[in-house]
Amino acid sequence: MTSARLASADDRDTAIGLVRALLIELGGNPPSAADLFPVFDRLVTDIDVGFIVVGEVDSRVVSVCTVSFLDAIRTRGRYAIIQEMFVEPEWRSTGVGMEVLRFALDHAVAS
Repeated sequence: MTSARLASADDRDTAIGLVRALLIELGGNPPSAADLFPVFDRLVTDIDVGFIVVGEVDSRVVSVCTVSFLDAIRTRGRYAIIQEMFVEPEWRSTGVGMEVLRFALDHAVAS
């Protein structure tokens, strides 16, 4: 069974691991996990900055989506942008990624 929810502090290691896997898949050299902790903590605790959504399959986190809030004149104020989106390869095309994106969209609109 798949589900999506806001990430909590307890998801830090897993979510950062997934973002690091994304960067590796894209051919980059990701920063250490410890270097990413402050940004994760800010996104999880400060709704004005953004939020993180995790996707689960049978209670195991297999997907992550980070969203930042920005302001622009062209949008007449605040808008949201997806910064990172990753689904573990073996769980792609199962619907968990779409569930994460729907949750992120709904949460961004409501925030």
